[in-house]
Amino acid sequence: MSSTAPRRLTLHLTILALAFGLAAAQTHVTGSVDTVIDGRTHTFGTSATRIADDAGAGVENAAARAMLERLAGTTQHTATWLVMEPIVMGGVVMFAAEDMFISITAYGEERSQFSLEFGLVLETLELSDPDDVEILVKYFPERWGTSDFYALTEGALVIDLVERVDATTLRIRGSFSGTLSFQEQYTVAHNPADTRSIAGTFDILEVGGSSALDMVLGAAD
Repeated sequence: MSSTAPRRLTLHLTILALAFGLAAAQTHVTGSVDTVIDGRTHTFGTSATRIADDAGAGVENAAARAMLERLAGTTQHTATWLVMEPIVMGGVVMFAAEDMFISITAYGEERSQFSLEFGLVLETLELSDPDDVEILVKYFPERWGTSDFYALTEGALVIDLVERVDATTLRIRGSFSGTLSFQEQYTVAHNPADTRSIAGTFDILEVGGSSALDMVLGAAD
């Protein structure tokens, strides 16, 4: 399972739970991904949902109630950062992360989605080497899925700004351009038979994490 799969699963379960208790949450827009695909403009938005402290109260469906109670008092973001915890054996650090994983899922008209996944070097917050952390830019014209989507297979992604917003939140701004090609399976490979040109920018004001930034980046200057 990829590092983003648990967060995507949590988001989907949150949506299911909220179907049984919409009053338990408040959602706000946290950023946008603006694209031009084959000459047509498409805008996608990220969001964050604040789950009320008493989210599970009065929800009859047991599964939905359990999910809401687990998420109560938290904010669930569609744009997130993650740093793998160190692995220590016998007091010796066997693994220490050098990169932060970024996952951005933005929603457009009807059921379309756009996602970006990349890494940031912890020491500098610059874009990670794609050999260390794969860069994935995907466009889902109809709905999210593990096949039948477009991915950036020629081109580049650039990070223009990374800054701390609060103790657990980053703002990330950047751009990308190149060629999307149609993917019939989950593994991304260039498909010259079906391509679309793309250029876009993103400005995500809230990229949320579940731990304190000071713990992974050090205290802010």
